Amino acid sequence: MPSLVLQIQSSVLAQIPWANTPMLWWLLAAGLPFLIHLLSRTRFQETDWAAMRFLEAAWKRHARRLAIEQWLVMVMRGLLLAVVALALADPRWLFNSQEIGHKRPPVHWMLVLDGTVSMDAMLLGESRFEAAKKLADQVIDLAAEGDTYSLFLLSDPPLVLIDEPTFEADLVREAIRNVRRRDTGGHLASMLELIQGVQLDAQRVDDERRETRICFFTDLASTTWANIESPECQRRVAALATEATFQICEVSDVAEPNDVAIVAARLRDERLLIDEKISLDVTLRKMAGNATARRLRVLIDGEAGPEATIAIVGTEVRHRIDLDIHQVGEHVIELRCDDDTIPVNDRFAFQITLRDRLRVLILEGRPQVGARLELAFDPDRQQNPLVVTRVPLREFRNQKLSDFDAVFLADVSSLETIEGRMLADYMDAGGGVVWTVGPNVDIPRLQESWQQVVTGDTLQFEGVAPRGQYRFDAGEYLHPILSAFAGQPRSGLSTTPIYQYLRVSPGDDATTVLSLNDGNGTIFSGAVGAGRWVFVTLPWGEARDTGKERWSEVTVWPVFVPIVHETLDWAMRRTHAQRTVTVGEPLRFPKLDRASAEVIDPLGERHVVVRGAEASLVFDGTTFAGAYRLVVGEAEWLAHANVDAAETRLERYDTELLPKVIRTDGEWAEDVVISESNTRLPLYRFLFATALLLLCAESWLTHRRRASND
Repeated sequence: MPSLVLQIQSSVLAQIPWANTPMLWWLLAAGLPFLIHLLSRTRFQETDWAAMRFLEAAWKRHARRLAIEQWLVMVMRGLLLAVVALALADPRWLFNSQEIGHKRPPVHWMLVLDGTVSMDAMLLGESRFEAAKKLADQVIDLAAEGDTYSLFLLSDPPLVLIDEPTFEADLVREAIRNVRRRDTGGHLASMLELIQGVQLDAQRVDDERRETRICFFTDLASTTWANIESPECQRRVAALATEATFQICEVSDVAEPNDVAIVAARLRDERLLIDEKISLDVTLRKMAGNATARRLRVLIDGEAGPEATIAIVGTEVRHRIDLDIHQVGEHVIELRCDDDTIPVNDRFAFQITLRDRLRVLILEGRPQVGARLELAFDPDRQQNPLVVTRVPLREFRNQKLSDFDAVFLADVSSLETIEGRMLADYMDAGGGVVWTVGPNVDIPRLQESWQQVVTGDTLQFEGVAPRGQYRFDAGEYLHPILSAFAGQPRSGLSTTPIYQYLRVSPGDDATTVLSLNDGNGTIFSGAVGAGRWVFVTLPWGEARDTGKERWSEVTVWPVFVPIVHETLDWAMRRTHAQRTVTVGEPLRFPKLDRASAEVIDPLGERHVVVRGAEASLVFDGTTFAGAYRLVVGEAEWLAHANVDAAETRLERYDTELLPKVIRTDGEWAEDVVISESNTRLPLYRFLFATALLLLCAESWLTHRRRASND
């Protein structure tokens, strides 16, 4: 028997690691139940008697079952002892395993997600932004215990999502899952500035002086990364590189992108009258790929409108669409193209106000000075949708300016403070103001009144030019007011006699519309709040009591009527301009009695807007494309923000131009060590559990046999 045990140990059992091999000798005890059974068998002397045949018949019926149960009990007892012996020998299950380790000290990971609009591009059924999130999760998975994390979003403006370094990887994963991409570009210099600030704060409170790793998850769009060449970015990268390492994890495309964007939509006529045709010029631009056509659909207040298939010839095409609207009031116009690589630039929305009449107010600084101006609005004295109200300046305070689309000041040099405030509020809310002077201009009082109405660096009035022979010089007819005169040499614009004018020095916030042949400007324009202003340095009317010589022949020259109408059209261009902006630009809402209001953005999030120094409420949080609603009680105003198509260009920035300290190889896990090892799993617990089960089964069978015998 010992030789048999030695053979087993040297062959099969020798292949299994045992912590206490001598305990295997106890396997011999597994034969004890059988030995005891053989030794305890009683030899009976058989004697036949009368009732024996009945007992023998009953015994034969149950003998086979009882024999099987008896042998099962003995086998269980033997196995029970064998299992206990094996457990005492402490066997170990040997298997191969891999362990992930790190060959570096703890790291502060500064994860930067590119949240710019170009990350909306679709990549294998998901956006680049979602792919960037997955890459960030992979970095967290490969990080070591003891690493800390900060999280940023590259946008304009950039955001710090987690500023204080955290050990909680699950918290960072949750923040990554919940963050939303913005519809803006990316301000790289500001992003680096924020990273630098968080890094310095982390170093001040970190006793371990961790290694810092800045990891960008980006598509390397040139619209964002070309700014890395700026001196400010170069300086900040160099400063960060002394304490940190840079890594770019690029989200790249497999397929060639194919993208066409709606760049702009412009109304051909800003008057928007109920009985006149409304025409819209839509500009499409090929951003990437070789698209040959796109289907364009128009929604008017959410209902299907006209649609057209537009051939894409070259890089940009303009298409005219006529809108059929016959209801006075505000209407939302939404343009949609077929979805392509970047869905967000396939939408463009704005708001228009359709009117039955145009209303103009003329304020006369002197009696009858606005008569010729009134006649210019309706020279044929026919039924005209333009309604003109002409009143003397002393009745100004009695007028409700919000009822008028534009206000003309004829030969006005001075305004009272309350009158100046009324005009300023009117323009801030979107009104148009056209101001003309006269021969009796009072320059100091004019300057004071002007600054009450128009803030900023606009116009400085210097004095009246000496009499002479002057002419208009339209140059390239660049301003919209002059566009109607381009290519019209007989319009009389360049031949209008001018004898005197008010000399004005324009500031940075003023635009010269029309100049004279001596180089000085004579018509200027600008904007205040949501409205526009035009200043004319010549009289646009004749007063009967001036006693002065005429300054020009403008009011009797053929050019007068068209230039008055073009000026009116430009000054009134607030229909959708005041409530339609590019993402990132501020939205201006009308003046309200309340000091604050609530703005609901396209995602449904609510923002409190507080009125500042200006009369109107300004909301500068347009980071998403879509509709914004200003809610004040039961009143509501609607505005729209559209993406800047230039930010959706998909050209990749050349990584060779990146600073050398920025790595682009994607090896963020270079310090991860995967080691293989032979792991030994103790089995004694499982063996003792098996022994308990065998003991229970043996007890049950023994009880069953006794019950059967009884």
